[in-house]
Amino acid sequence: MGEILKTITGQLCGNGIVTNEGQFLVYEYVEIKNDQETVRFESVAMNKKMAIAMKTGRAFQFADSKNFNTHFKHQFLCAVQAKNGDVISDDRVLKGAFKVRRFLAFLSLIPPATILAPFVFKKAGEIKAASEKVGEFDPIDKNFYRNLKKKKM
Repeated sequence: MGEILKTITGQLCGNGIVTNEGQFLVYEYVEIKNDQETVRFESVAMNKKMAIAMKTGRAFQFADSKNFNTHFKHQFLCAVQAKNGDVISDDRVLKGAFKVRRFLAFLSLIPPATILAPFVFKKAGEIKAASEKVGEFDPIDKNFYRNLKKKKM
């Protein structure tokens, strides 16, 4: 089936024509340049706030809708890590796909489709694991350290 979530480090170097499709902005293509090569993603959909953060991003996470079978045929930008290490993420598409897949898994327990149930439950688990990984990046610098403020209750 393939990997649902792909993490690319690099810098945005080009994008195509933008169209507005419901709550998403859909780019014709997005090119990200890293040290070795230029990676090109076709038909990239993202939240409007993610489009602003994409311009200053250094690491990106994309979810391919062909791997979790939604009615969309786009690559979704799920998370962006900025220069300073801040992460902006949007995993609503993956959570929605997980809920639908889980519903279909429980529906497949009805006797004629019982044979398919283990496969559908496995795919729902893969989508859930991918939605939990959204926003997890490696540090940009090797000596990256950031103080965390802890709230006391």
